[in-house]
Amino acid sequence: MAESGDQRVVANSNQAPAGRSHNGQLTIRLEAAMGEWSPEENDGPALNVAAFREEGGQLSTPGPLLRVWEGTEINATVHNHLDQPLRIHGLPARPEDAKEVLIVPAGESREVHFLAGAPGTYFYWASRNGAETTVQRRAEDGQLNGAFVVDARNDARQANVDRILMITDWTVVDDDTVRPPRYREIFAINGLSLARHQRQRFKPSDAPAWLLLSRGQRGRCGHRHDLRRRSTAYGGHGAGSSGSHVHTHVDS
Repeated sequence: MAESGDQRVVANSNQAPAGRSHNGQLTIRLEAAMGEWSPEENDGPALNVAAFREEGGQLSTPGPLLRVWEGTEINATVHNHLDQPLRIHGLPARPEDAKEVLIVPAGESREVHFLAGAPGTYFYWASRNGAETTVQRRAEDGQLNGAFVVDARNDARQANVDRILMITDWTVVDDDTVRPPRYREIFAINGLSLARHQRQRFKPSDAPAWLLLSRGQRGRCGHRHDLRRRSTAYGGHGAGSSGSHVHTHVDS
């Protein structure tokens, strides 16, 4: 049965991995449901959107963070509380077959088991309209995303100092009979509109690695920015920023 959709969708800072890890395995139970998302202000206007949550937790955007070591066996269960079948991309081993999709009928659950695969910064996403890319989704499905990070076993970095930023959007075309079409659009980083983010400063020795995930035209995302000298807001892309940049392009 579909849920009412009156629960709140909270912002996810992507700093706490979801699931339970034990003996090289990650067990994660995800749920998808409708909720009310207020990207501009906590008590501001709300948008009715679909989102993920960990079983027993709150709906969030982005969805629960999956972060594992290379070679981890992942056991995932997804329950669909929405009123239509859910097509989920991004939950097989990496590199993945783009045609490999997990379909979860309305009101039902499905399980998937796979090895984490190659190290990298990835994401999982879903839709209810059979979309083959993220840009084909309806606006209310635009928050059905989550970061999926696979760390190399020989990576000596401290994962808890990384900053994972996921860019999502909500776009509605109000009038496509005029050129250019009239539309409304909201961009968010980790569930908050750009206006709600504050400038961040770090000491050179404390600068984190920034893992930036943004929706691409074909569902492609994943840029890793290692900023060791100077960091400004949003991964050192502010004026005057400097540092070494390592860009890794990956598929969802």
